[in-house]
Amino acid sequence: MKQINYNDLLKHFPKVEDFGKPFRMHGELTYPDVNYKKLLQKECWKKLHNYIYSKDFIDKIFSYFKNELNTQQDLLFDINNFEFVLEYEGRNIKKKYDLKNNKNILHTRLDLGYGKTNMVKKVGVVEYI
Repeated sequence: MKQINYNDLLKHFPKVEDFGKPFRMHGELTYPDVNYKKLLQKECWKKLHNYIYSKDFIDKIFSYFKNELNTQQDLLFDINNFEFVLEYEGRNIKKKYDLKNNKNILHTRLDLGYGKTNMVKKVGVVEYI
């Protein structure tokens, strides 16, 4: 993966008014929102997007957590035998994945969002936020 400069990501981070209609936080962006696509015109965000939506990302995450994942007894699929599928959910977060018929298929997702003070009270997110 090509180096991604954090300061470049921060420099081009969307303004509050660029975020779309929220579905979990106060404002969110995800593919294929118009402003998310505009964000991808910045090389740093395009690199991050392409990396997150890659098998290389999945492999690195699995490698990083290999010991912990291999001790889990209740995983929904075999982490040593899976298929990476490039698919964009968009704002229609799919609840339809049939784990019985689609075993060992893994998707990635990148959402950008922000939450304001007392977000827990507004949207019911986990208490530690």
